[in-house]
Amino acid sequence: MGGAATGEDVVYVGPGPSSGPDARAAVCLERTKSPPFGVCGGEAGAPASIALKLPDGSVRKLLTKGGSTRPAGSQILLEVPGAGGYGDADERDLEATAQDLLDGYISC
Repeated sequence: MGGAATGEDVVYVGPGPSSGPDARAAVCLERTKSPPFGVCGGEAGAPASIALKLPDGSVRKLLTKGGSTRPAGSQILLEVPGAGGYGDADERDLEATAQDLLDGYISC
């Protein structure tokens, strides 16, 4: 298995005193099609993704490079890529793996 990744949700709540009703944002995201590779028998990490959740609850994927407009109340859903793993997970000490599970580093 690959390394842990993180996500971020950003909500645009509305215009400021000198801006319009919509927000413009640019993104440049890598590793969406080919996730980070593992080494020495390790598995690939999770790929990156980005989507926009609109105020009506619908979700659409965003392009991974470029800019677009987001209406007030929309939410950017960003998942950064996880690192590739190192070594064969089946050869890892079972007690260390169990502790990682208890600590929330891995899931079943």
